[in-house]
Amino acid sequence: MKKVISLAVFLILLTWTWSLIHSEPTVSFETHSIIQQKLAEIIQLSVQKHRPNAKEFSLVRLWTETLSSDKISAHFTYRFAEGETTQISNETISGKAFLKKTTSEDQSQENWQIEKVQTSNSQIVFQEGDLINSSPQEQ
Repeated sequence: MKKVISLAVFLILLTWTWSLIHSEPTVSFETHSIIQQKLAEIIQLSVQKHRPNAKEFSLVRLWTETLSSDKISAHFTYRFAEGETTQISNETISGKAFLKKTTSEDQSQENWQIEKVQTSNSQIVFQEGDLINSSPQEQ
């Protein structure tokens, strides 16, 4: 009897995993790819707009995940250098954005609206920092 129950459970799990792997995703791979590409452009333009002296911009990491059929979250990390030749600092910023699918007149086109962007980690590394003298100054 145990063998029959074990076999039945195994077959049910095997069928379930097969259907899970072969089912259509709620948000297509192409949609994720297009959203990632557009977000990369938006992030780079935003850095150029708000930090005009920034240079050496690089997108370290960007990935998206489906939250539901009409919601996606995007996680990103980017870095750039800022400052003059003697005071250059490298800044790395991580964050995430939440996007919601919106309706459009053209049913063949999907529109995704950025609802919220959160930056969580900001790290600044100085290539050559200022010196601080810890001895008391005489006046």
